[in-house]
Amino acid sequence: MFKKLTADQATFFCFTPLVSLLTFIIELTLALYILFRYKTNSFNLLTVVIILLLGTFQLSEYMLCTSENLILWGRIGAASITLLPALGLHLITFFTKKSWLVIAGYIFGVCLMSIIFFLPSLTIDTRCTVKFVILLPQTFYQQIFIFYYVGFLFIGIFAIIHSLATQTKNYNSLIWMLIGYLSFILPTIIVFILYQTTRQGIPSIMCGFAIFLAVVLAFKVIPGFNKKSKK
Repeated sequence: MFKKLTADQATFFCFTPLVSLLTFIIELTLALYILFRYKTNSFNLLTVVIILLLGTFQLSEYMLCTSENLILWGRIGAASITLLPALGLHLITFFTKKSWLVIAGYIFGVCLMSIIFFLPSLTIDTRCTVKFVILLPQTFYQQIFIFYYVGFLFIGIFAIIHSLATQTKNYNSLIWMLIGYLSFILPTIIVFILYQTTRQGIPSIMCGFAIFLAVVLAFKVIPGFNKKSKK
């Protein structure tokens, strides 16, 4: 496999159904760890929801490659990641100023989820490859989805950087939030640039790298927030 990788730089092997299943198990374990390790509060529960939605996407990828119900699991997979940018921005606002953009993100995300689940004419391209899962809605909705998704991811990053530049409190938590965001965005961008064949599988690849975000949230951001809340 190493020879094949080095011989063909246009090929990117990062996905198998087993990898997706293992990622789901790890993310589920992280969510349960947070629930049992820390007290119940809105920040912890929001983090658990984010990690569980990431895990749900991984499970949907596994089912897309191992079952015949492609329509159901395609819709579950697409819907499970739709609210993540809004949820991420909401999480950031625990360390920054509150923003009306969080509400806008939730409204936008819920509308897209409703379209994914309840619009019968919506076709989602779901194909399992040896590299990634292709999971894309029709072109028109795909453009809206990308605009919303990328837009709110970068709004979150901007909010973190702006707060780091203008305040001294919550510095460590904000740094780790930034690291968490960049841990899946930067590798996805690099893969997108270097491997043209992966461009249809960006949601799959991005959510695969997002396991790093889940780890950062569970072992850096959550402990820092809960330690601060005890003071």
